[in-house]
Amino acid sequence: MAGLYTIWTDPKTKEQVESYTVLTTTPNDSMKWLHDRTPVLLDNEEDIERWLDPDLPYNEVRELAKPYPSKLEWRAISKEIGNIKSEGPHLVEEVKPEKKKKVNSIANYFTKSPAKKRQLKDEPEVVAIKKPKKE
Repeated sequence: MAGLYTIWTDPKTKEQVESYTVLTTTPNDSMKWLHDRTPVLLDNEEDIERWLDPDLPYNEVRELAKPYPSKLEWRAISKEIGNIKSEGPHLVEEVKPEKKKKVNSIANYFTKSPAKKRQLKDEPEVVAIKKPKKE
């Protein structure tokens, strides 16, 4: 994955700050249904070495930041990944959505699809993306 980082000194506190960012690009055809952006994925050692070259010309940086050319696999993972306090490998393990439960209540007659809204809370919203293994 391509990213940028810098270490700088906060002029007010004089503390050293480490800043990181993950670069994104438009998704390839296999992922555009999911989101309008995807991380820039570097496919091989040569691309990684080029990315790490501080003298890489801008046009080559742009070339590396194109959508990943191969099909990506995806799987549903826990919503817990969105909590900044959560850590651990379990966060990217696949989860199976709970079976939808039909909710019957008087509220169904007076509101717009309340049962549907409650069902969505139990479903995972985040996916983990991985490159398929090369054979």
